[in-house]
Amino acid sequence: MEFKQKLAELFTKGRVEVYRPGDLILLKGAVADDVRLIRSGWAQVTDPHHDGSETVLDLRCRGELLGDTGVLGGRPRNANVRAVRRTVTVAVGGRQFLAFIRQHDLLDQLLLSAHDHHLAANRLTGARPFGAVVGASRLLLDLSRRYGSPTLHGITQKAIVGLLGVSVPTLRKAVADLSTCGAVRANWPSIEIRDQAALRETARLDDSIAKARSEKARTRARS
Repeated sequence: MEFKQKLAELFTKGRVEVYRPGDLILLKGAVADDVRLIRSGWAQVTDPHHDGSETVLDLRCRGELLGDTGVLGGRPRNANVRAVRRTVTVAVGGRQFLAFIRQHDLLDQLLLSAHDHHLAANRLTGARPFGAVVGASRLLLDLSRRYGSPTLHGITQKAIVGLLGVSVPTLRKAVADLSTCGAVRANWPSIEIRDQAALRETARLDDSIAKARSEKARTRARS
């Protein structure tokens, strides 16, 4: 049985909680006494700073966990988590979570999943110097893989720009470039990957080449 399916068994009788956009789900520094599974919606993970600003660390989607790191390590919450849109989570107690993980020998898979999140964040950070088109391509590929569908429903432009470190107009231009070459189709708050191969190729380019290819595609479309 797949890791996520096995974990879902634990949360069948958990505490259901519903959050509106912007609601705080987890608070950095709070006691890590439970773990949440996202049933629907999106959650933004951030690192708050003393000046009131926050660094966006990740986006979490349906089927993914929140708060597991603190419970596993016996430490306070290490980040803030807020709902991006209407988000439903299911919570189980930390002790219950740990007992289930031990019983079903899931610790290695849980650690691999956490490592995968860190690798994805590093890939995205490494893409930033190459520009918004390349960064958006890498991010959309990663989110689609984790979401389990080529169409990301309910994801906002604001959530994406936080991860990419760009403005909303810059994101719109990047998505327009990707749409021109047939890689994606955006109908916010959803975006669909239409040509995964094209998006993967763009993700490996630097932004100047990606934009040049998009401009060629736009010229062909006008002629």
